Amino acid sequence: MKPFSTIHLGLLVCLSLLLTGTHGYAQEKTTKSLRKACNQGVASACAKVGQRTTSRPKISAAFLGRACKLGHAASCRDIGLMYHNGKGLKQNLPRSAKLFTVACEQKDLMSCTILASMYQAGYGVKPDVPKALSLYQKACAGNEFVGCGALSEMYANGTGVPKSLVKARSLAKKACKAGTPNACARLQALQRK
Repeated sequence: MKPFSTIHLGLLVCLSLLLTGTHGYAQEKTTKSLRKACNQGVASACAKVGQRTTSRPKISAAFLGRACKLGHAASCRDIGLMYHNGKGLKQNLPRSAKLFTVACEQKDLMSCTILASMYQAGYGVKPDVPKALSLYQKACAGNEFVGCGALSEMYANGTGVPKSLVKARSLAKKACKAGTPNACARLQALQRK
C-alpha cells in the first residue's frame, strides 16, 4: 500500500490539473502543489509545470527534462522540439533526435514521425532511409496520420521501397479521412496518376 503522503500528492496533482484555468492565488497555489508533486517524482506534475513556464524556456526545459526522465513521453517530445527548433534553447539537433527516440520508444507516435523525417532528410542525424521507413510505419500503424502521409509519399516516389501507387493511395486515403493537412490534396494528385 502506498504511504499517505504519496496518495495525498496524487490527489493534489489531480486537483491541480482540474484548476489549470484558474488565475491569481489559486493558480499560484496550484503551481506550488505541482512543483511539490514533481519534487516527489510525479512525472505528470513536472510536465504540467514545464508547460506552464514556457515563457521561461530554461525553467520549462528543466521541468520537461525531469518529466521525460520519469517516463513522460510527451515531455520528451516537447523538450526535443525546443532543441529541434532552437526555441528558447540553443538548437541542438543530435540532442533533439535522442529525445525523440526516447519518446518514440515510449510510444509517442508523433515523435516517431518527427524522428523519421530527420532520418529521411539527414537533418541532425546521418541519413537513414530504411530507419525513416520503419519509423513512419510504426507511426502510421498506431494511427499517427502525418506519418501515414509521409509513408504515402515514400511509396509514391519509390523512396526506400518499391514504388507502389496502390499503397501510396491507400495511405493517403487513411491520412485524408483523419483530416491530416494536405493529405486529401495528395490523394487527389495520386488518383490522377
